[in-house]
Amino acid sequence: MHKLRALACALFVVIGLSACATTDTAAPEVHVIGVYEGSYPPNAGHGSSRPYQIDITVRERKRPVVLVLMSYEPVEWRFTLDAGARVREVILSSAHPSRVTGLDPEVPILRESLGLSYRRDASYERLRKQLVERYGTEPASFQYGYKGREFSIH
Repeated sequence: MHKLRALACALFVVIGLSACATTDTAAPEVHVIGVYEGSYPPNAGHGSSRPYQIDITVRERKRPVVLVLMSYEPVEWRFTLDAGARVREVILSSAHPSRVTGLDPEVPILRESLGLSYRRDASYERLRKQLVERYGTEPASFQYGYKGREFSIH
């Protein structure tokens, strides 16, 4: 899909239309974060109906970033982007409703059932193969753990 969009945008530029001139057509860096749960929000404990919280900082990258975020428990994935950081899309895969905050509303948030992997195992290998087929590149990173609080894409 990204290749088709890049081709269409290149054609628009050649014939003098600028509709796609600002579209980011560079191949993305794919980063995966997998946790069972995040950190408790303030004044909440186990069994709270409030989602866990995880802070993600995206540093400036040469290429746009695709983030695959996996959790079992509901998580509020809270983003902070450095100047120059570009997030092309976010894929949420969670057993319970999760949400993303801190990103431009134009960034697509895709909700897909890709399974759950919070360690390097057979489920991660299946996911890795899906991502390579989808984006044409190996994941640049896989950060994982049972409980997550902060992650950085750098």
